[in-house]
Amino acid sequence: MKLSFFTLLLGCALLATASARAEQPLQREHAKAVVNLLFNRLDCDLDGTVEPSEVDDHIAQLWHPIDNDRSRSLSPKEYAMSHRALAADGGQALFDNADANRDGQISVDEYRAHVKRAIVTVDTDGDHEATRLDAGLKPWPKPFAKRIVLNADGDKKE
Repeated sequence: MKLSFFTLLLGCALLATASARAEQPLQREHAKAVVNLLFNRLDCDLDGTVEPSEVDDHIAQLWHPIDNDRSRSLSPKEYAMSHRALAADGGQALFDNADANRDGQISVDEYRAHVKRAIVTVDTDGDHEATRLDAGLKPWPKPFAKRIVLNADGDKKE
């Protein structure tokens, strides 16, 4: 079977386009919206930061509330329902970015990678952690109780 140069060139161009689309960077505004939405679920130690590794620790808590039909994949409708506040287009751009293999569904692994990519994208200082400020959230309030130090007798130390 003889392939024409044009057919070979077209095939290479399609492959390059598909590859580039799968690696499409997440826009900072979209990444910030994703991290903002999920921050409190990921920051279980309440240190005011989230790391990509925390996504692995909490993927079940992130996934189960949004996978309504328990199919282990998100349809565009499920994603739009859970992320409707993220974008004016109903989250379609975010869905397209998360759907790496372009099969019209987001798998658990694709969602995990999507959230990790969002964390790294909003990180402003390059330490691979997103702070509350990076995510567009207010910092945790300072403790309202004063720290009381007691002496060896159990009395309040001045």
